[in-house]
Amino acid sequence: MTSLSEQSSDEDIDIENQLQPNSLPVTSEEPSLFYAPSKVASICLKRNVYLAALTIFSTAGGFLIGYDFGLVTGAMLLIDDQFNLSHFWHEFIVSSTFAAAAVASIFGIFVADLFGRKRALLLVAIFFIAGAVVLGASPNKEVLLVGRLIVGCGVGLASMFVPMYLAESAPAHGRGKIMVFYMMNMIVGVLIGSLIAGSFSEVAEGWRYMFSLAGVPSVIMYVGMLFMPETPRWLIYHKKPQKAKKSLARVQKKDAADEIFQTIVEDYEEYCKTKMSFIALLKNICSSRSVILALIVGGSIHMFKNLTGINAIIYYSGNVIKQAGFNNSQAIWFASIPTIGYLIFLLLGVFLIDRVGRRKLLFASLAGTIVALLFLAGVFAFLNERSPTSSSPYGNGTCSFSHCLFCVAAQDCGFCADKNSSEWLNGVCTLGVKDYSFYRSDNHTQCSPLNMSSSSDPTSAWFFDSCPKDPLSPLAIVGVFLYLMFFAPGMGPVPWAISSEIYPTWARSFGLGMSSFVNWTFSLIMSFSFLSLGDAVGPTISFIIMAGFGVTGFVFLFLMVPETKGKKLEEIESLFKKPYFLRWCSRFS
Repeated sequence: MTSLSEQSSDEDIDIENQLQPNSLPVTSEEPSLFYAPSKVASICLKRNVYLAALTIFSTAGGFLIGYDFGLVTGAMLLIDDQFNLSHFWHEFIVSSTFAAAAVASIFGIFVADLFGRKRALLLVAIFFIAGAVVLGASPNKEVLLVGRLIVGCGVGLASMFVPMYLAESAPAHGRGKIMVFYMMNMIVGVLIGSLIAGSFSEVAEGWRYMFSLAGVPSVIMYVGMLFMPETPRWLIYHKKPQKAKKSLARVQKKDAADEIFQTIVEDYEEYCKTKMSFIALLKNICSSRSVILALIVGGSIHMFKNLTGINAIIYYSGNVIKQAGFNNSQAIWFASIPTIGYLIFLLLGVFLIDRVGRRKLLFASLAGTIVALLFLAGVFAFLNERSPTSSSPYGNGTCSFSHCLFCVAAQDCGFCADKNSSEWLNGVCTLGVKDYSFYRSDNHTQCSPLNMSSSSDPTSAWFFDSCPKDPLSPLAIVGVFLYLMFFAPGMGPVPWAISSEIYPTWARSFGLGMSSFVNWTFSLIMSFSFLSLGDAVGPTISFIIMAGFGVTGFVFLFLMVPETKGKKLEEIESLFKKPYFLRWCSRFS
């Protein structure tokens, strides 16, 4: 096997000479005691500006993921009306993004290794640009589905390539903060997407503008990444050491750059001795206890993150808030309020992740998320009991709910409420469509929505998506806010930060691909089942089930996840020689 020092090209370099103290290119200036203070400041500023540019353009992929998340909940409420979507089609269109993301994650394993991390991010931008065009021009739900699949490919690849690019480019001491910046960019995207959705909620076919505007940051990302370097690890592994040294010198201090370069070269030389095909790679992974354990940790942390409902909450927050008694426009705007809280508390995560560590932040966040889910379950149980009751003589097998709130949460069911004075009281849970109920009252007239009633003071009205508004309905918004507040600082960034750190270089693409695949697979499961689960058991039991997954995840991850704060990527492999709980128990033996 040809080692790095045996290359015969214009980059032919003796490894020993490269690793001498003055080995970095002359063009990468380094502060010296003999420089004037202004010169030192200029060199440090250049490094910081370059690192900032690298971070901003690469994490634009996170912004695009977040933007899509933020606007879909509002866009789908409008699309439901325009295309008269069933719950199945609603879930199908939403979850198709996750299905495409899961598949793209698998193919991304090969793309990142063959073509490089930089080209992979350029491909991400292309997918988002194409998705924006197709979605904005969709004439029907089938083309809309194709557009969501294209965007899903971009989402899946971005979730894999952005953490990989940052982990291999950023200094070790700031890697946690930069990874959280990726998540923060994602949440800023969610916020901007929510605000754009609200702004176009009253515009005819406003959802087209929402989707089309995603093309703007996609183009910015593409152009910006054209000027960014490839990661030093990929360059060394593809026999381009000089470019790798230049790449390191732009973001690292000289001593640190030399040390990291030497570490990567040694890792590469070891890799060359055992370079393998994909089948051989799988065999090596299966024979490596530390990699298997890292795969279990990386997969399970993303699995439990999704089973606690984050993507279901983000994608269906408009539906959740609407069920509590708000109309389309109100639900879209109110869904942005919890998102602002998410952004604020993600900033707390930026401050804490490299101070208190990944592990403590993860479990504090997960515990709060469980409490918030139980609070949401209690809120909907409480609001359901306060909502108008259904008169049993008029019920039927399909819509046999006793209260309005759970009735309107079920597909094809609505509530025909009777009015007494100024209050909506008891009525009938019955089959119907958005414009009228199938139930006919004693005078043989169909129950219609308030805005379609010929009477200025109707004695009954049809509620299909939400119940008569309760003064305590804002508690649902508070519950979603608490959920995102607790989730944001830990459960948001920590799974991606840990996944980008725990795999050795020779298995990193495969490991990140598997972590990303698990993440989007369980996102698919949750997004494709959330509305159906609500149909079957109601929102209260749905949130209790997610809280149960959270408790299970807390116990499992507490026993398995080690602390990776402040450790070099090459050092972290030793943490997975045996499960964390065995090392923890050995301290007391």
